[in-house]
This record gives sequence, structure tokens and C-alpha cells, in this order.
Amino acid sequence: MRASRLVRAGVSVAAVALLAAACGEDEASSPDATPAATATDGTTAPAVELKVVASTTWTGALAKLAGATDITVIAPTNILHPPDYDPKASDLAAAADADLVVYAEFESFATRLVDAAGGDATLFPVELENSAAKIESEVLRLAEEMGTTDTATANLETFLAEVADLGSDAASHVDGEPVVVTQAFVGYWAEWAGLTSAGSYGPQPMSAGDLAGLLDLTPAFVFDNYHMPGGQALEAEGVPRIELINYPGDDLDLLAVFQHNHDLIVQALHGEISADPNVSVPEGGGHGDTGHGHGDTTETTMAGHGHGDTTETTMAGHGHGDTTETTAGAHSG
Repeated sequence: MRASRLVRAGVSVAAVALLAAACGEDEASSPDATPAATATDGTTAPAVELKVVASTTWTGALAKLAGATDITVIAPTNILHPPDYDPKASDLAAAADADLVVYAEFESFATRLVDAAGGDATLFPVELENSAAKIESEVLRLAEEMGTTDTATANLETFLAEVADLGSDAASHVDGEPVVVTQAFVGYWAEWAGLTSAGSYGPQPMSAGDLAGLLDLTPAFVFDNYHMPGGQALEAEGVPRIELINYPGDDLDLLAVFQHNHDLIVQALHGEISADPNVSVPEGGGHGDTGHGHGDTTETTMAGHGHGDTTETTMAGHGHGDTTETTAGAHSG
């Protein structure tokens, strides 16, 4: 990892403290002393406010939970699949002025962001998964880098308790053992809600054989990925489909993602979401090379690995707004 402003800032603070001690001053006696601020919850805020540049609102939300307060997000919330964003020159300039750049290595623009960061910024790749364990581990890693572990620990205590409560509430609505099939990158939402994924698909397009195999499971509903939907062929065959989100909105409120998905899952469990047999199916998405034929679709193939490397379909009128407010995928009956 490159030498960072974080390290230099820490050295500067230490040097000031040593100089004050040499002059016979201490924090208690000097009217000019500026100790780290203490928040109302008793946690200690960072002595130096760091400029954090986050690749997406998801990585930004982790930085916020870790205690960062000055966060600039590169990919805007009106992008259906943020890892595919093409940064502007002004975006890359923001990275060049950062103390800490937080990103996920699977993002298509990660290399450009890293190259733009220059020699002064600390580069910090994170792993993205909205499971409680992964969020906790990544937030604590970030906090250790920023020197905000006390703040992060306090934030996580509240956040993880609310996440557990939402998951338990969703599970309380489960009646029997409904069969769920899931897109590859949203399977953990089923477990969080007290359900088990009986089968999965993606991120590559669903073949006719894939579709037949999943239909043989007689799923009660399908958990699709709002940011890279691929379960339309199942919906066209009568399986209710809900599109769960992973990326928060501009407020970087990750808890709102859990609340949103909780609400959709509970609606599905109560039969309030029904399938749309006229849903647009991606070309090759389970109905052969010509697709299902219910409307216009645009298909873009991405290269690489991880969450960001799939064949993604953008549907006309899909709704690319703030994901903490949208009810994408709630095809109410």
C-alpha cells in the first residue's frame, strides 16, 4: 500500500504533542489545546478529518459506518449497476485529492480510480456482501486504517442490532418452507430472512435448461438482483419475482437497504406480489436465442469477475432512481 496522508497526519499530530510537552504545556493547561472531539454517544471522533473517496454508495456506506464524515462518491445513484460507471475527469480529480480511496476490485473502473489516486492517497479495496459478518469485518478493517475504531464499534453495535431485528421480523412471517430461488449475488438475503435458497442462477444469462431445472423446484418466488436482473424468464412462467437491492442511496444509509428488502420479502411472503407474465425477458434468458419477446431490451456484456461482470439487461421504464426509495420489482397483484 502506498505511503498515505493518513500516516503523515498521525506523525504531525505526534510532533505537535512532543513540542508542547517540551515547552511545559499539556492539554489540561493550554487554552489552545485541541483534543479529539467526543461524540454524544461517548465515542471519539478522528483527530484529523480525512477526505474519503468511495467508488459507489455501497463502499461509501461502509466508510460512513467506519466513522468517515467527508465522503465523496464516484458512481451516481441513477446508474442501475454502479460498478459499470464510466468516471468523468472530475471524478478522477476527486480521487487525486483524497486521503483514502475505498473501492471494490471487481468494479470495472477500479483500475482507473486507483491510477488517478496518485502517490498520496491510501488505496483500500473492500469486499462487498450485505451479510452482517462481512459488513462488520470490512467496517472494522476500514476503521483500523482511519483510526476510528471506537466510533465504528459504536456504530456497528446499533446497526447490527437493527439488522438482526429486521431479519428476525421477516422470518416471523415465514409460513412452512416456501421454495425460493435466487440470483447469485442476493442469496444471502434469503438466509437473513429465515429462508433457504433451493437453487440459483446467474450472473450469466439463464439458459433454457437452467430455467427448466429451476421450474422443477416449483419455487414460490424468486429473489432477483435489482442492479443486474436476470430472473425475468421465471416471472414470465408465473413465479412472483422481487428485485432486492444492495446499493444504498445518496445518504449512504445501509440500514435503509435492509429495511427496503425486508418490506419486499414480507410482501412476497404474504402473497402481495404476483408475477407479470408479460415481463421483458433478456435475449437468451431462458427462452432460446430470440428471447421471450415481450418488449424492448438492451443487452450489454461485461468482462471480468465478481459482482460487476455479467450480462446485464436494461429494461425500458425500469426505474433507475434512488434505490433506498424505489419499490422496483414489487409487481403487486
